[in-house]
Amino acid sequence: MRLLSFRIYLVIFLLFSILLLSIRFVNSQTTADYKFELENLNIRFRKELTAIIQEAERSFGVKVNTSNMICKVVRFRAASELSDSIKSMIIINTPTDEAENITYDKLNRGINLFFTFFQIPEGSEINSGFYKIFVARDPKGRDQYIAQFKDINGKVILQKPITVREVDTKAKGVQVQVSFKIIPGKPPTIEIDIIIKPKEPPTQTRAIYLNTSFRIGDREVQALPSSEPYKKILEVTNKYIKGVDNIFLQISKLCKLSIIQSWDSMSISDKIFTVYTVFENVNKLSINDFTEEQDFFFGYLPTLEDQNIPAGFYNIALYKESGGFYAQLKEKGVISEEELKKKLTLKPLADRIIIEPISSEVKSGFYGGIYFNEKLGRVVLEIGYIWNDTKIKAMTNKGSFIISPKMDCG
Repeated sequence: MRLLSFRIYLVIFLLFSILLLSIRFVNSQTTADYKFELENLNIRFRKELTAIIQEAERSFGVKVNTSNMICKVVRFRAASELSDSIKSMIIINTPTDEAENITYDKLNRGINLFFTFFQIPEGSEINSGFYKIFVARDPKGRDQYIAQFKDINGKVILQKPITVREVDTKAKGVQVQVSFKIIPGKPPTIEIDIIIKPKEPPTQTRAIYLNTSFRIGDREVQALPSSEPYKKILEVTNKYIKGVDNIFLQISKLCKLSIIQSWDSMSISDKIFTVYTVFENVNKLSINDFTEEQDFFFGYLPTLEDQNIPAGFYNIALYKESGGFYAQLKEKGVISEEELKKKLTLKPLADRIIIEPISSEVKSGFYGGIYFNEKLGRVVLEIGYIWNDTKIKAMTNKGSFIISPKMDCG
């Protein structure tokens, strides 16, 4: 009987010890663990999107280069951001295989350069869905080129002018890089770009740069057809959204952060991507508040080699000094909340911190993108947020401001 009682107590003790160890393990999670989890989530998301894009391309009669695929997911949760019924906006852009061998002769005759997918708000110039973008010289114009957005049946749904010119690039070897940028304003627009560096000669520093844009709305996101592969796009995107939601929730608890529930993510590759949000008090800030350092953005940044900054989760604090705006990164550590402060040098970021009044139909929300910066001669990753500032509105007669640290990642 005593032996039985001892065994029972022993079992209870062991179970209790295991429970304590489990609780300790859960509570010992650090931002490094969530960094690893988010990086794997981005890799899985890209892999699943690649399979969907490759399936869809066959229906459109194009061949795409998914290794250069870029994607953006904007997660809307707050009623003040665009609309209380918007959940997410999705942009996927890939170059075709034809782009790598582009010549002006081929461009003049016409060539499929992009294969894209949009899930965008109502009121946009084009409906949500898949499109191949055909670029050719405008038969009605002397030097102007046109971009035709074609559906699965080859029907031209939208035709826009496209700028074609040569630019300097610092990229080495063959480069075909698609990009995009959301431009706030009246109305807001999406710019779609592609930069193509010819194969020959290897020392070539000139590249062909093409740029077009179209208007997007500011209401509810358009519904997608229920057929494949639209269902798959939504399924993998919703899985990605839930994963990011959970990571931000756990980190906000771990580091005691007050951040909003909406966020923006942009991905260039398995290793180069960002997911970021803003602190809850941001919409209450006025431009005068930046005389003191203000925590503004929080999120995951990729490795920024030029600034010697490793990938990880950071606060991005902004402040005004000597008439200019500057950024300071604060790396979020473990439960002790010890912070490694890293002042960014003026060379990489001083001319890329912008706070300025704009006239925009969007009251608050994320913008920015992955695009070719002609001044730098390379692709950059830009994060940004718009918010109303009533104090400044009285001075400028315009109600919104942009904050845009641009992080060189190309």
